[in-house]
Amino acid sequence: MQAGFVEPDRDRAYSKAGPCSISTEQITENIRELYQTARDMPSRKFLVGCTHGRTTLCGYSDAELAACFARAGSGGRSAGIPRNVIFEACFFELVLNADALSYDRQ
Repeated sequence: MQAGFVEPDRDRAYSKAGPCSISTEQITENIRELYQTARDMPSRKFLVGCTHGRTTLCGYSDAELAACFARAGSGGRSAGIPRNVIFEACFFELVLNADALSYDRQ
C-alpha cells in the first residue's frame, strides 16, 4: 500500500507506507467488518489467507495477526468468529490460543 491510499467506499485514508503501516487496532477493526460481512452472508465462505510460521504481507508476525483475529471476535453483541470464516488449521490454533474465544457455531 502506498502512503495516502484512500478506501473510496469508506473514505478511510492511510498515511503510512510499508511494513506495519497500519496499526493492529485498524487491522482488528477491518477484521470486525469481515466478521460482520460473513454473518450477513452465511451461505458464503470467507477464506483467510494467513499461514502459521510465514511472514505476513502487513509486516506483523503471524502471532500478532492471529491476536487481531482473536480480538475482533471478542466481546460485543456478535462475539465469536463466524463459522463461515475459514482459516488454515495451524493459524486457527494461533487465533484460538491468542485469546479465550469461542468459535461461533450458529
